Amino acid sequence: MAQSPTIELRYYPQIEDEKIVFSSIWGLVDTGTTTPITRTLVDARFDVSVDGKLRKSLSLGSGLTYNDDTKQVSITFMNSDVSFIKEDATMEYAFYVVWDFGQAQTIREGAINAVRVA
Repeated sequence: MAQSPTIELRYYPQIEDEKIVFSSIWGLVDTGTTTPITRTLVDARFDVSVDGKLRKSLSLGSGLTYNDDTKQVSITFMNSDVSFIKEDATMEYAFYVVWDFGQAQTIREGAINAVRVA
């Protein structure tokens, strides 16, 4: 499990809900290497929480897209996905996957600077 840099999510109340406010592509590699994984991914989640309370969860087909050829997960937050941000705050995130043999594995976790743009 890798500790990751802080992510910043911004909610813009004055723009349309379907606008992209955060987009990133993360490669899945074997621990301690740069070699792409060979296991089969069956599920993935990106959870945002505050003090242990879940605020948003993206999943495959709903904010997360997996490319099996490149072994990469694309993460996309739309403005509507972050409308729960009511004020500037520090939150936590965890990105985890489930492999075809039943094991769940946290890939990245860290802090989020959540900002509500006035």
